[in-house]
Amino acid sequence: MTGEQKEDLILGDIAVKMRLVNETQVQECLNAQKTLREWKPLGVLLLEKGYLSEDQLQSLVDVQSRNIEAKAVQTRRIKEDNIFGRIAIKLGFATEAQVDECLGVQLTMQDDYFLRLGEIMLKRKYLTDEQVQKILDYQTGRLITCSKCGHKYNTILFNSGARFLCYRCDNELTVLA
Repeated sequence: MTGEQKEDLILGDIAVKMRLVNETQVQECLNAQKTLREWKPLGVLLLEKGYLSEDQLQSLVDVQSRNIEAKAVQTRRIKEDNIFGRIAIKLGFATEAQVDECLGVQLTMQDDYFLRLGEIMLKRKYLTDEQVQKILDYQTGRLITCSKCGHKYNTILFNSGARFLCYRCDNELTVLA
């Protein structure tokens, strides 16, 4: 499934949830989309069929954009929390089982209620406030910048002296102590 197809499904789901169209109308347009010589977005097809007004389509696109941005922020937080957990293990503050348990708790949370991994580990008394702060300090203090293109890399999980290529410009970077 392409990115455009995923976005169409998201737009269709939002339109149905907002009761602007029904599932049959969305499916009709998705089927029609498959037969077109040149691809058109689902929203355009819903508009052309008269199922949506231009204002309704704009409202849908706005909601979709906000949802995609919120999901991107949540995904970034989860990636950061995975790193947080690996640091907690590396520093001997927590076990892998404890981190996995807390990441599992985090995954079951509702989209509108999100706790960071450190907060969950504090509530479960797997970490102290001081340990959380040490992990956060460690996490933020290991950035290096490519001297050629300026791209920043978090090197917390690399050993001192490790070398790698900048994925943007192929400049060789070395992790300092």
